[in-house]
Amino acid sequence: MEDASGLVAGDRISGLAIEATGLRKTYMLGKVPVEVLRGLNMKVSSGDLVAIAGPSGCGKSTLLNIIGSLDRPSDGRLTIEGVDMSNATRRQVMEMRRRTGFVFQSFNLVPRLSAQENVELGMSICGVARSARRARARELLDYMELGDRLDHRPSELSGGEQQRVAIARALANRPCLLLMDEPTGNLDSRTAQEIMALVRDLNRKERLTTLVVTHDPSIAERADRTFHMVDGIIVKEAMNG
Repeated sequence: MEDASGLVAGDRISGLAIEATGLRKTYMLGKVPVEVLRGLNMKVSSGDLVAIAGPSGCGKSTLLNIIGSLDRPSDGRLTIEGVDMSNATRRQVMEMRRRTGFVFQSFNLVPRLSAQENVELGMSICGVARSARRARARELLDYMELGDRLDHRPSELSGGEQQRVAIARALANRPCLLLMDEPTGNLDSRTAQEIMALVRDLNRKERLTTLVVTHDPSIAERADRTFHMVDGIIVKEAMNG
């Protein structure tokens, strides 16, 4: 695999990338309040690869959505890359979304678009010139070892290949933060390990702050640290390796 140096290179700060203090999130189920996050505290250093583990319904995906600026907490404070997201303006929220890459369990590729076009899509939305986004998409897909699959649609790719396209798409706008929600959940065990080896390699070379939500202990152990969640809070933090 060729050197990934310079694939990300987004603007980042040193020190803490993420700090959550007393983070709470409550949804209304009809007239009944359902508290999903219950005063969660966490700190993630810049460049860390962190796993978030725990049983279904413990609040892992809700936490990831809030960190990714797709949702807002009901209470508490969240600081990302030095920006207090708890009191962020709409412009600051939109900028943080642009600087965040997302990867999901179900890949979420556009079926009618080729691999290259899927990677280009986010850049197009951000106004990147066509020639620049084509070159960037090819660069990323070459790194993902998909240089010979540029024109293939998702239905013509294996699950592992689709997830590599999804990761390339997440990196397209040179993010400072990569969020992955069960990225290996739809993959067989061998392919899952290959994907996480790629993520681990990318993290080490680029020092891209990366959070991975997972149910799989073998995936979590590839991270620098694992936060274990139960009932909306982090109950344990473990160093790996």
